[in-house]
Formats: sequence, structure tokens, C-alpha cells
Amino acid sequence: MLQPHALLTVPELNPVMPATFPLPAEIRLQREEAINGASTTLEGICKRRLVFRAPPEFPTADNVVALVAIADGPLTIASQPAAPGRTLRVEKVDADFSITAGLLTATGTVNGIAGTTEVFDLSLGPVLHGLKFFTAMSGIAISGAAVPGAADKVKIGTSEGYLEYHTIECGLGLGPTRLYTYERPVRQLLLVNEDWARVYAAGTQLVAGTDYQLSGPEGILTRLSPNVPRPWQRGFRSVKTILSAGYFTSAEVHPTLKKICRQLAALSLAEVGSNRVGLSGGTDSKGNWTRFSTPKLDDDMEKQLFAAGLVSTELYRTAERDFSLEAA
Repeated sequence: MLQPHALLTVPELNPVMPATFPLPAEIRLQREEAINGASTTLEGICKRRLVFRAPPEFPTADNVVALVAIADGPLTIASQPAAPGRTLRVEKVDADFSITAGLLTATGTVNGIAGTTEVFDLSLGPVLHGLKFFTAMSGIAISGAAVPGAADKVKIGTSEGYLEYHTIECGLGLGPTRLYTYERPVRQLLLVNEDWARVYAAGTQLVAGTDYQLSGPEGILTRLSPNVPRPWQRGFRSVKTILSAGYFTSAEVHPTLKKICRQLAALSLAEVGSNRVGLSGGTDSKGNWTRFSTPKLDDDMEKQLFAAGLVSTELYRTAERDFSLEAA
């Protein structure tokens, strides 16, 4: 099945891979695996997570809505997100790929604004991650669900988002006035703490616009005091941030990423279809040598990624992630 980090959907790959429709289960599985592999390669090149996905909050992974059948109508909210806010994690069960349409709309309070909504497309992958930090939920409902079966279900849990820590090296001179987040583009910055003792209590939480400024989606954090830049406090993990960053499902992915992911996935499928996995070339019955196109990023693809500003290029990264890449 498509993983949460997939940069394409199967229908987006189908136009460059001829087949009869509907796709046989085996063909669909091959295409999903090719998309997953190409997406993993591109995340490695870009040096960050591209589609937002934060690990589930334990001990329960369905603390907002328990596992229920997918059907149009409101869902029962079992509990509220914890302070200071949580992103939503929608997990569905659709083993036969029968759900072709359907929207799950979550409504609640974000940044103190009640009535904020976030909409999840249930026709996409099995796990969908929201970008907004909700402090309270007022309603969750499904609409337009197409062809759900009796076994198709959904549950909703929460995540703390991405935790990042910045280490400001000690030494001569002043520290930097600007920091770069690890993940980008930044979608919501929940909080910033500056504390050399690494307690990160409420008293060390900085105020947006007064103590720091976030410059655009690039993730540039400028320390202020109060209206002019000043150095960030030095020390090991002296700055802690909680944020959401990246694309909201494959639907938002940058066109250049989609294009290259499609190329890599198609090359991989061509190897499988020709029984030449791992082969760089071969001869025909007349002895003519043919060099095969291998499913890897070439120089032109890399140039396109750099030209689109999709690859992290800072030399001295202060940020480090503090979550398991395998957890979501």
C-alpha cells in the first residue's frame, strides 16, 4: 500500500504506465511499491521529510475518535487534544481499495480561533496527517463517502508534531541571530523555548513577534530583543521548537518533486517488467549491446531539485530532529 510519505498517487503514475483498468491487485501493488521507493529516494536527497507525518501520541492511537465504520455523518469525539495543542492523525482501513471518494472534516480551535477546519481526503493513503495544532475539537464529520464496504473503518488519534532542538555552539564572539528549522516549509510553529538548562518550562517560552520572528516557509527563526535581532542563547539544545512542516498529503507536493518521482517510479517498473532488476545492460541475439536506464537520480534531476529550492543547502545545521522516522 502507499505509505504516508508517498509523493504521488497511483492514478498520477498510470498515464505513463500503460495498463488495463481497473488495475489488477498485483499491478497496483507494484506501482505503489515503486512510488514508495522513489519517494524515499527523494526525501534522502532533499534531507528532510517532504509530506508531513509526525509519530502517533501514545499510549493510544485513536484517542479522539475510536475505530468506527466509514459512513456519512458526524463522528463521536471521545476525548480532546492535550495542551498546548496536537495535530490530528487519521487512520483508515480499506483493504480492498473500495473508497473512491469521501471527505473527513475536523472542526475546532487552532491558535485561539474557534471554528477552524481541516479536511482529509479519504480516497488517499491509509494514514493521513493534519498540519494544524488543535487545542479543542467541536465537531468531526464524514461527507461524500463513495463505495465504502462494511469492513471499511476509520479512527482518529493525535500527534505532538515535530520536536526540533537547536545546539548553539560555544566559542568566541556572538552566536547567530538566525536559525533554520530542520523541516520545511513550516506550516505552523506551535512554540519556541530558549533554555540553556533544557527544562523548557513555561517561563522560557518565547513570544512570537516580540522575542522571535518566523520568516516565511523557509524556516528562518530570528531572535529579537525586542524589535531588533540579537544572538540566540548558546548551549547544547538550548532552543526547542514544536512545529508542523512539509506538504499536506501528496496533493500539495511541489510539481518538480512529482515529476521526478514519476520518472523514478516508471524506471523502476520498467526494470521489473523487463526482468532486468540490477542489470546495467545486455546483449540481444545478434550481440548488440544495450545500456539500460537505471532507476536512480541523474544529474539533470538533481539540477531540477536545486533550481526549485527543494534541497537543503545550509552548511552548519543547528537543528536536530527528536522523533523516530519509523514511527509514522
